[in-house]
Amino acid sequence: MLLRKAIELKPKDPYLHVGLAMAFAQAGQLDKALPAFKRAIYLKPPNVHQIHYNLAYTYQNMGRYRDAMREFNKVRTPGAQCEAVQPLDIACRWLSLSRSSALRGSRRHG
Repeated sequence: MLLRKAIELKPKDPYLHVGLAMAFAQAGQLDKALPAFKRAIYLKPPNVHQIHYNLAYTYQNMGRYRDAMREFNKVRTPGAQCEAVQPLDIACRWLSLSRSSALRGSRRHG
């Protein structure tokens, strides 16, 4: 994969790691997307909150709701700037996650 070669040449470029993560996610290889997103976050680019959002969305698609909520919470942190993430979108995702968690909990106890 061309992105992997680019990462070998510029391992500290967070945008290459995001590109790799997005390529894996779009190919349905979510488990391979996770480490690339995490590496990009570790490198702390200016748009790190957008990467947290993408990681949260990936966790949500994997059914890992607690991990997704943790990442969404980082996006919602006061002072977080994420121009590409609309507040309504975040609120809808939180509502979706809350409902999913509540349904799973009621099935276990009901």
